[in-house]
Amino acid sequence: MTTDKDALIKNLESQRETISQILLKERLRFEEMISEMSARFITLPHERINAEIGLALEQISKFLMVDDCTFFKTLPDKNQGQIIERSHLAHVKTIPPVFDITASFPWTYNKLIQTGQHISLTSLDELPSEASVDKKTYQQWGAKSILIVPIIINNSLDYVISASSASTEISWPHEIIPRLRIVGDIFVNILNKRQSELALKEAEMEYRTLAETTYDWVYWQNPDGTLRYVSPSCERITGYTANEFMKNSVLLDKIILPDDRDLVVRHGHELSGKESMSFQYRILKKTGDVVWIDHTCKKVYSPEGEYIGYRVSNRDITSKKNIEVELKKSRERLVEAQRIACLGNWELNVVTGELFWSQEIFRIFGLGNNAFIKTYESFLQHVHPDDRNKVIEAVNLSLADPEYHYDLYHRIIRPDGSQRIVHERAEVLFTEDEKPFRIIGTVQDITSQRQMEKRLEDQLEEINRLKQQLEEENIFLRKEINLLHTHDEIIGQSKAITKVLKQVEQVAPTDSAVLVTGETGTGKELVARAIHRLSNRKDRVMVVVNCASLPSALVESELFGREKGAYTGALTKQAGRFEIADGSTILLDEIGELSLELQAKLLRVLQDGCFERLGSPRTIKVNVRIIASTNRDLAEGVRQGTFREDLFYRLNVFPIEVPPLRDRAEDIPLLSWSIINEFSNKMGKRIQTVPKKVMEDLKTYTWPGNIRELRNVIEQAMIISEGTLLVRLPSRGTNDNTDTITLKEAEARHIKSILEKTGWRIKGRNGAAELLGLKPSTLYTKMNRLGIPGKRKKDLLQT
Repeated sequence: MTTDKDALIKNLESQRETISQILLKERLRFEEMISEMSARFITLPHERINAEIGLALEQISKFLMVDDCTFFKTLPDKNQGQIIERSHLAHVKTIPPVFDITASFPWTYNKLIQTGQHISLTSLDELPSEASVDKKTYQQWGAKSILIVPIIINNSLDYVISASSASTEISWPHEIIPRLRIVGDIFVNILNKRQSELALKEAEMEYRTLAETTYDWVYWQNPDGTLRYVSPSCERITGYTANEFMKNSVLLDKIILPDDRDLVVRHGHELSGKESMSFQYRILKKTGDVVWIDHTCKKVYSPEGEYIGYRVSNRDITSKKNIEVELKKSRERLVEAQRIACLGNWELNVVTGELFWSQEIFRIFGLGNNAFIKTYESFLQHVHPDDRNKVIEAVNLSLADPEYHYDLYHRIIRPDGSQRIVHERAEVLFTEDEKPFRIIGTVQDITSQRQMEKRLEDQLEEINRLKQQLEEENIFLRKEINLLHTHDEIIGQSKAITKVLKQVEQVAPTDSAVLVTGETGTGKELVARAIHRLSNRKDRVMVVVNCASLPSALVESELFGREKGAYTGALTKQAGRFEIADGSTILLDEIGELSLELQAKLLRVLQDGCFERLGSPRTIKVNVRIIASTNRDLAEGVRQGTFREDLFYRLNVFPIEVPPLRDRAEDIPLLSWSIINEFSNKMGKRIQTVPKKVMEDLKTYTWPGNIRELRNVIEQAMIISEGTLLVRLPSRGTNDNTDTITLKEAEARHIKSILEKTGWRIKGRNGAAELLGLKPSTLYTKMNRLGIPGKRKKDLLQT
């Protein structure tokens, strides 16, 4: 038999599996977004880079569901930040394009710039006391939750990406940090690449201009090594004056960087058999700085053809070299980003058929650089035969129609026979007369993504299969569990209570109205809850309304609600109990206490489910099951005109009468031990034995207050019990001469004895109603029925 614990474990496992699937989907979605972003940046013109970064930030904002996403750089002094691009909603406050980090965010500056740590704040209240300045600035900017991720390249923090919410607080998931770093790396790499390419282009133009006009540093050297002439520009390049070189020609060799001296010597030997030579090496300036030199030397002859030395031109190419190094690093970082994203780029010359592949595409196709002839036809040989025509058709359409977008998925076959799934995108470049001349595209290996998607689908299918199997196999067990545990609050095995439980099971699955009758304290509310728990409405909370406890002036607004200003003191709009119970069950306890006017409105709800709030003409329709309970004789109320006949018949569709405790005395031992166990936990006592005489007294007593009175009697007995034995109960727990008087007389005698004991005080603590386990209104009703006067003759009644 499946236990509650097993069911709980299976439920937790199901929830954990669901959460895992959601996280997997989110991860796939974010990685796909990064891949698409990286693909767009590869072939992006310089003038479109900033705009594309803005679009990417907008995508990230939507993915994270934040109001603002900003990408900014730290200026060289590290004290100021400059916004590169920002995506934000209209209601988000504008921030200055350049801002002082140290003045506005001193704590953030120390944590972010100095230590390189990210900052994740669900609420500004998480900021420490020393971050008061930062908190004030964040508040001025309208931020509630903040995530700031530094982008560190080559141990240098020059860029930062941030996300913030101005409307709600967000708990930032930890896994988003490395993903934002990847996005930041892509942004920084493309910016550095643009900067390097522009700088290289500028340096090359400057170099060309200088080469066409003059040499930076020129000297003439005689065959014996002495110098004939040194241009003044040598001082700018080396830090040494022309005069210093003229006096000491050995200085030319001394300033060569030690690591490059062998290179210079080797080229000097080679020059003997050549007329001219060019190479590059490094020198050490007078200041200690390293300078790259582009060295060109040419032999010089006299008009007679005599060798008279050689002329040298040295050009400072340090800037160009540094740019080349940075560009190489930027390309390496871009290649690494492509590797992480399994994304490569390619280019096809439509005229020549020559094909260029990036290194990542070779890896995706499982090929070495020398194992592939770079042509379009060779590429097609690696496409899966079943997909080859689809690829050819897409390429042809791209070449024929400038409006066609080349975007398709297909399979490839590696040399080892394994298959991969790739996603290709491409852009065709056309001449002015709309003739294609070049195709630039990307290839992304999405095999792992597809495998994860397939695993996810298989897992979902398996979960559904197991769920269906579990439901089919355990139908009988669930029914048994329901039968065993549904009525765990209603204790008893007597025929009288068994009949009630049978009625509960019969009526519960229907939506019929139920009228639960019985004396006070018999457990009418428990019966109503059992009906609700077995009904189709069990997933919603049952609403309980005690009609007798509500002030008469407020009963209508409590049941049907009110509009603001409906009456004096109605300061707010309030939903009534029937609105709250929509789709559920409402228990109207003490239904007999309702006025005739409210009975008419209740009848309308029973008939068509409609009513109006106080102060509102709008009709509200609800779907509510009504259970009513009372300790009164409603049929008698109908005869006396205090209860509407039509409402009575509407409520009395399925009557259930809860028997008084005196009619099910065989249940008293079970009830007693249940109550003893309940109070044992509350009082910290361990009652293990109830004397036989005490139990017999409990079974023979008439219990006018029913189970409520039984609880009070046992509670009093447990209070005065010292050990594990329940002491003899108070005298009211037994009946004298029960065989010689009627039940009505015994009940009247017992009530009178309690009234005498309390000085005829009915209400309040230790009043007769509390000692009998009755409500004061119920006790008054019993006194009228039994003919007990409301006052003693000496008029000493205290109520």
